[in-house]
Amino acid sequence: MRSVIRPAIRDDCAAIASMIAALAAETGVVPPHVTTAMDLIQGGFGDHPAFCMIIAEIGQPVGFCLYSPSYSTWRGTAGIYVADLYVSNSARGSGLGRRLIAAAARAGPGSTGFVKLELDHGNAAALRLYHAIGFQPLDRDRLMVLQGADLAALTGS
Repeated sequence: MRSVIRPAIRDDCAAIASMIAALAAETGVVPPHVTTAMDLIQGGFGDHPAFCMIIAEIGQPVGFCLYSPSYSTWRGTAGIYVADLYVSNSARGSGLGRRLIAAAARAGPGSTGFVKLELDHGNAAALRLYHAIGFQPLDRDRLMVLQGADLAALTGS
């Protein structure tokens, strides 16, 4: 059966939420909240979408890429930030991961100059894929997050 890669629609959100849960389970990440289909609908399909999604199907959904626009002052160009990339075990090794990233880069800002992503330290298979595509680690960058009570204290909410 032939694979199809296309922009996700609202009706895909339940399948994508299931794949996000599978990704969390596979990486051993147990966040306080795993994204639901409603979260995806609200965040990706409102008046001001926070992100875009691309889905891969081989008769049924087998992968997705969730990304958002980004801008780099160091590069002086627009790009995309890939928040999640997932391909089910049954479809791994078929090239879908590479094709999903390529589709996201093509769908990004008019002159996408870079693709940036984060990688779970224990995900060796993903690291091999990203190296094969040509991703390079940014050793100077350090990922940091402000959330929960600390974010509320900063914003006064």
